Amino acid sequence: MRSTTRLALCAPFLSLLSSLPAQGLQLATSNVAPANNYFWSNVIFHLPTGPVTFPGHWYYGWYGSLDLGATPTSVTTQAHAMSAASFSILSGSSVDLVTTASMPSPARVSIQVQAQLTFQQTLTVALPLYDCGVDLGADGIDEFTNGPPSSAVTTLTTWCDSLGTPVRWHQHLEGFYDSGVLDATTTLSLQFDNPVQEATYGPSCAGSLGCQRGAGQFDRIFVASLPGNTTFAWLMGGDAQWNVTFPGIGCPLLVDPQFILAVPLQDGPNGRKYVDFEGTFPPIPGLTFYAQGVAVSGGAFVGTNGVRVQT
Repeated sequence: MRSTTRLALCAPFLSLLSSLPAQGLQLATSNVAPANNYFWSNVIFHLPTGPVTFPGHWYYGWYGSLDLGATPTSVTTQAHAMSAASFSILSGSSVDLVTTASMPSPARVSIQVQAQLTFQQTLTVALPLYDCGVDLGADGIDEFTNGPPSSAVTTLTTWCDSLGTPVRWHQHLEGFYDSGVLDATTTLSLQFDNPVQEATYGPSCAGSLGCQRGAGQFDRIFVASLPGNTTFAWLMGGDAQWNVTFPGIGCPLLVDPQFILAVPLQDGPNGRKYVDFEGTFPPIPGLTFYAQGVAVSGGAFVGTNGVRVQT
């Protein structure tokens, strides 16, 4: 999904708000497809349209249930469905929600997805009517899907900025009767990474730049979010912070440009163009480094804020 550049650099039961703060990461979940969000048994419960609050719990006796949960960095749904020996399905549910993930500064964010299915059969070989998926960017194309009889785990990677990246997650479960009783439980959970970011300074202008810690002590990942019509981009860096303006250019130069590096652009999941650049600094604790992005957008130069990196 991404291209990384590396360089060695010298309902009825609701209580918790849907937007949950955790360091830089913000998650906000909405029901934008009300026809696809419900729990049914002898009666049908539709999830409220609009912002979703957690936890949510819908049930009808022992026939089945639907639960929604969240932490500051995760969202989860769990469903329980049954069929009966009376040739009938007793319960089912559908969840189809969009969680928008945002960061104060652009960042690479990984999402660990777990889809679990457990079921018990009595005199039957039928499988539950079950499917789930995750769609980065909510563009109608699932990057992850799962169905019976297996469980699955994967890690997806996307980019987030202050505008937010929509992530659609959906799950459908019903019992199925075939000469016996079926009892099934499914869980779909999304655990979002919460990157540790370096300090920023200066105005963002049309673009914004973030820097996050990498796998090693001296590894850093620079992510820039730029307008969707951006055609070229560069990263500039040096050991001194500047604030120099130029006639006709609205964004100031915020670093002493001791090096300028052309970097590839990637299509982002929210209509923006992104730069994803990973570098390793010299193994010198206490090193201070400044960086800024510059790009051509709509035939004009645009810039980003600056970042201050300390090893």
